[in-house]
Amino acid sequence: MAAKSKPQKAKVKAAENIHPHFDAMLPRADKEKRLGQRGVVCWLYGLSGSGKSTLTLGLERQLFAEGKLVQVLDGDNIRSGLNRDLGFGDLARRENIRRVAEVAKLFAQSGFIVLASFITPRENFRALAREPQILRPDLVVDTEALDYPASLKLIHATLVKKIRTKK
Repeated sequence: MAAKSKPQKAKVKAAENIHPHFDAMLPRADKEKRLGQRGVVCWLYGLSGSGKSTLTLGLERQLFAEGKLVQVLDGDNIRSGLNRDLGFGDLARRENIRRVAEVAKLFAQSGFIVLASFITPRENFRALAREPQILRPDLVVDTEALDYPASLKLIHATLVKKIRTKK
């Protein structure tokens, strides 16, 4: 069996000729009105095996059953695609969180409920996702010491309130 090669680090030069069209896009409020929900981001973090994915998938199913549009951003899924070129050193983890925060922001601006489930091992990485120019999650959950059934109910209730609340 052939040895699995490590992903190569992408060496990409920052783009210089960028002309964003954010001001020409449909406003977030129009999208949220159409969907009947506010776009929000719930960032669940904890160590491996802490229940992040279990909680996230339970929330996704519950919200979907209620007719809500939900997008899950799971660490392993993201690392198998968008972030497959990143390792697990500090710089790579920082870039992983930065990219995910940008994707979460795009979904939330379109009116989606975003459930982001990532290990996010250090406070400085969690702080990165909360930087105003990147993303301000509406709810941040540390899954380390949570009881699954009670936590699912509490997080769900909090999200439902935020989905309905005006900014």
